[in-house]
Amino acid sequence: MAICVFQVMRSHTEAMLALLLAFEQTRDDWFLQAYYKVHKYAFSHYPVAEHGEWIQNLGRHGRPLKEVVALPVKDPFHLPRALMNCLEVLERLAGK
Repeated sequence: MAICVFQVMRSHTEAMLALLLAFEQTRDDWFLQAYYKVHKYAFSHYPVAEHGEWIQNLGRHGRPLKEVVALPVKDPFHLPRALMNCLEVLERLAGK
């Protein structure tokens, strides 16, 4: 039995938001350091510079998957929503 392990960009952006919110509430540096790690990974693996878009799914080794493992159409809601919410939290943290 083959097990398909893949990473969805939505999971990473939601994790970034959750970690920022946890840091905002607790001020525990662990959450901020974890945010930096997820941010670094997500922004170095998912964006496609020439298209201004993000790859939807990566394999467990961080390479794009060619076969469809989710809906054949990309949901345009989750990525920008999570990133806009991250910006709002970062602005609050910066005191703006």
